[in-house]
Amino acid sequence: MALAFVAARHIASDVYRELAESLIQSELTPDATREQNVETLEHGVNLLLKAQQFNSENPDLNLDLGDLYLRLAALFPQPKSQQIAQLSVDQYRQALKKRPTWPYAWINLANAQRKALAPAQAVFASLERAMTLGPWELTLQLGVLRLGMPMWGGWSAEQKRLLRGAMGRVATAPDLQNKLVLAVLRYGLESELRFAVNESPEIIRAINALKSQARTVAPSRGRAVGLK
Repeated sequence: MALAFVAARHIASDVYRELAESLIQSELTPDATREQNVETLEHGVNLLLKAQQFNSENPDLNLDLGDLYLRLAALFPQPKSQQIAQLSVDQYRQALKKRPTWPYAWINLANAQRKALAPAQAVFASLERAMTLGPWELTLQLGVLRLGMPMWGGWSAEQKRLLRGAMGRVATAPDLQNKLVLAVLRYGLESELRFAVNESPEIIRAINALKSQARTVAPSRGRAVGLK
């Protein structure tokens, strides 16, 4: 009897989660107005909160809620955006209490912390956990770099060493090399990438090709990101 009750609660939770996923996929579209998107996201949040009532121990629900709160935060100006982002932070922290070795939750937490205007060192602590727990999840490592590079000047020597290590790992993936180089060039960190990969000929070719393309397609934009 008790097992049947627990199973029924989990089924109900799954139903609400599936309803939320279906709603977001069908209603959150580029053609929708801001007001429509806000309404859709708020409805999705409410469905996930109902799912949590039936299965509060499922960290996937916390992750999903964190994601929706982040998307909702992006639709509002400050200070409301920061307040909603903090709700996202809270959900990711709950997810990590239940599954502390989840690298994707750590990188999502770092992103939410940044948008909630948390101290830079708190953001980096989450990035470091993501790097450490998912060293060969290269898409995740690229995400770490995209969050860490804008604040490069504020990191310690050790923190920069860790980020260079992520650069070196991502550079081994041919399908991610151009994305890596574009991010590095955007933040004026070409020399850091060159150092991280020990002047790898393959990466140098990618750098030169993208710099040449930037000059040809959008010279003013190229100068703006430090391309010459």
